[in-house]
Amino acid sequence: MVLGAFDWTCRFDAMRDFVARASTNNVATFVHDSSWWVAPALIVIGIVLLLWDRSGRLGLEEAEPSTSSSKAAVKDRANATATGGSATIGDINIYTHPPQPVATVSSPRPVSPSEVPLQINVRCISARVTNIDLDMDSRGEPIIREVNSSTGTMAAVASFRNVSTNGVNAENVTAHLRLYDSGGKELLTGISRLCWLDSSFDMTDINVEETGHVVLLVRKDRGLYIPWKRRSNTSAGDLLENGMVDAPTNLASMEITILSEWNRRLLPPRFVEVSLDNGLSVSLRPLT
Repeated sequence: MVLGAFDWTCRFDAMRDFVARASTNNVATFVHDSSWWVAPALIVIGIVLLLWDRSGRLGLEEAEPSTSSSKAAVKDRANATATGGSATIGDINIYTHPPQPVATVSSPRPVSPSEVPLQINVRCISARVTNIDLDMDSRGEPIIREVNSSTGTMAAVASFRNVSTNGVNAENVTAHLRLYDSGGKELLTGISRLCWLDSSFDMTDINVEETGHVVLLVRKDRGLYIPWKRRSNTSAGDLLENGMVDAPTNLASMEITILSEWNRRLLPPRFVEVSLDNGLSVSLRPLT
């Protein structure tokens, strides 16, 4: 529109002279001699552009919501119960959904004590020959005790200590035996529930930093025996039976397995070498 007014005024000689002085004669002559419709056309185009720009600004203001009303709408929707639906703010669509059910996690099943990793630290510390004597406890049950007198019966025992690394007592511990000849062939079918020193039961407790002793062999009247206890259930309760097995004359080694009250190994089986040349001697086979 400004260009149109400028072109219009340049058609007068006074304005032409001013433009010639401000620029060059060629520019002034070109503007003065241009077609008569150029000036009106430029003015019309300027007016159209002005009106178009104004209408565009008005449309944008009508489409754009106020910030305060948008925040209020969002706040009201957030405080309301979500039951579905949608809202639109400018080009942003907000969708609300009903609350989703929370997944329920079932409680873990109770773990059997047999599935809990044991932390008991029992070690076999020695195998030796000692003297024992048969006694009776307060209930009248036979019990084997270690004695210092040379008049006692010769016996071989293996000792197991509960080292206090984890501080857990070993309760209701049982001992089981397998017999082998010098070639590694198993003899008999194994003996379960050996006797423990100072226990009238077929099991014993080995508390932290205490030692339990399993009776392996008994030398008596030139014979070699393995004492055992057998537990059976009766209507009156558990019944303990005592007995002895004749040890094979070609016995060369024994494998001892120590089980917990849940029949789990407390340590790997240990081997004891046996010699009958000079009465009775035993030694603990080193771990490999």
